[in-house]
Amino acid sequence: MQKRLIELLKNSIAIVNKTASIDYFIKQKQDGELIFQQF
Repeated sequence: MQKRLIELLKNSIAIVNKTASIDYFIKQKQDGELIFQQF
């Protein structure tokens, strides 16, 4: 039972990390577009 719980935790951490990096990428892209529009 405990082993399964650890597996679930690992999976959810991986999903959170993936989501966070996607959010970060989108933010970087938006910042880049904002900078580009100022010129």
